[in-house]
Amino acid sequence: MKNRDDALLRRIVEYCNETEAAVNLFGNEEIFKNNKIYRNAACMPIMQNGELGKLVSTGMKDATPQIDWRGWCGVRDIMAHQYTNIDYKKMGYYNC
Repeated sequence: MKNRDDALLRRIVEYCNETEAAVNLFGNEEIFKNNKIYRNAACMPIMQNGELGKLVSTGMKDATPQIDWRGWCGVRDIMAHQYTNIDYKKMGYYNC
């Protein structure tokens, strides 16, 4: 279990770095609102992290109560299933 969680957490960090790289590459909030390529580049890793968060063990989730695992996975579900209705402003610019 610990090795699996370690691998999942490493991958989550990689996806966080990908989101940060997209933000650094494309720039500001105005570009984010108007550029689908930017939104996709920033949001896909967030969706992947939500999926990976579902695989993290209950023990790891219990050991990290400061992380809103359920909310994080919920954002993924919204982005995956209600993508045409996403209010990016409401979700927060850097939270996709």
